[in-house]
Amino acid sequence: MSLSIAVGQVTLALRDMLFDALVADPGWQLTGLPAAVQVQPYSVISGQGLTLWMVGIDPDASAANAAPARRARETTVPYEVTLLLTAESDLPLFAHLMIGVAVEALSKSPLLPMPPEARPTDRAIEAAIKVASGAAATPLRLIVEAVKPAEFAFARLPALMVRAGPLRVATPAVVPIR
Repeated sequence: MSLSIAVGQVTLALRDMLFDALVADPGWQLTGLPAAVQVQPYSVISGQGLTLWMVGIDPDASAANAAPARRARETTVPYEVTLLLTAESDLPLFAHLMIGVAVEALSKSPLLPMPPEARPTDRAIEAAIKVASGAAATPLRLIVEAVKPAEFAFARLPALMVRAGPLRVATPAVVPIR
């Protein structure tokens, strides 16, 4: 299993969940605008829609605090993936609608199904990442937090912090050096 593929799967699964929620939301349907959920590197201004920004990948605290004997028996390393979710629109009301849809979707589904399913609308690289061996096939818990303006320059936008974990990735085999 690859950590890079597993992180890609988390990002794509969250993107797909939020896109489906926007498409189905009656409030968003009233805008007449297409649903848009983008994945961007931090610092790239996205334009219109919901945007997921990678903020961090950290070892899951529960594993780091486990007894040494338990850690030695583990065959996977758990990580927590943190993404910043922002909503941007020319009309502030539309950004607020998008954040409302995101909060509702994340509240209804506190677990993110893994791995995500490939869709006909996926680009080739997205479909390849979704079907590759990455994350263990166990749902990830989602924790949603408010963003404090002092934490991120993007906090001028409606924003949420989304943490997904524990993302389990197989540990590499240890080969003794002789």
